[in-house]
Amino acid sequence: MKRGDIIPSAITALILIVLVISGSASAFIVDFIADKNEVFIGEKVIYNVKIDVEINDSDIDSFEFNIKGREDHFCGIDLDGNLLDRCRGVSVTKINETDFGYGYGYGYGYGYGIKKTIEYEIVLDTLSYKDGDYEVEFIIKTDEDITKKTGLRIKKQEKMKDTICSVRARGGEGFFMDEFFNKNKLNFFVSQNNAKKGSGSLVMQDRGQRASISFDEREVKVIGNSSRFLVLSVSGKGRFNRAPIILEEAVIRVDKITMMASIFDSEGNVIVENMKVYFMKGCWFFFLIFIKEK
Repeated sequence: MKRGDIIPSAITALILIVLVISGSASAFIVDFIADKNEVFIGEKVIYNVKIDVEINDSDIDSFEFNIKGREDHFCGIDLDGNLLDRCRGVSVTKINETDFGYGYGYGYGYGYGIKKTIEYEIVLDTLSYKDGDYEVEFIIKTDEDITKKTGLRIKKQEKMKDTICSVRARGGEGFFMDEFFNKNKLNFFVSQNNAKKGSGSLVMQDRGQRASISFDEREVKVIGNSSRFLVLSVSGKGRFNRAPIILEEAVIRVDKITMMASIFDSEGNVIVENMKVYFMKGCWFFFLIFIKEK
């Protein structure tokens, strides 16, 4: 080997040694992008996250996705995209992982030290969130926390084009009191006339089990209404078989595009999902916008 070749080789070896033994931050947030920063209650926000992980990533096995505002939620997520905590309305999918091995890749350190790049899709469903301004942050815990933030406004929209809204739906899959139900019926009525706010009922039955809940006129309230989603808060009383039950702070979401209705509890857990809407009168937000989206 020529003397002139020794020096570059030695420098390269030194760089690799420093990268391996370095105790500095071992990951970088490349992208943290939201598809929108303003939504009506009941709509979803999609975050695309991309991180580069260095060869000294042994201490990096999870990250945080946090929502702060009128209510706070802190979500731990491992590198495989699994939620480590129950986090309201959040779902994670690892959509790509590129493994470069040692001495390859791109970006920091002229391409040396990047072991892999991982991309995630994080979906935040605002169905059970209160309206207001929120800060959404993505954090990787290193020697010095690496954080990226973005804002989110969740809007409340109660005004309807029509003075009344009536919906009937049936079918779907029900999960209530540790039982599964596939014979389900939902109906409700709301009005912008102050004389009568709303009423309705939910009936679920299967294999001898039956749950029935009634919503009176004080317990059906529109909390979100966009060109796609109608969202209502409901509560009521009824019976599970013969035992009295109380349903508190449930949420109904009607998708006007797919004509499907689902009901969730206050934590976002499914009570009934994918009920087919076979009757709808009124309920539209702006009719012309709805036609355009179709």
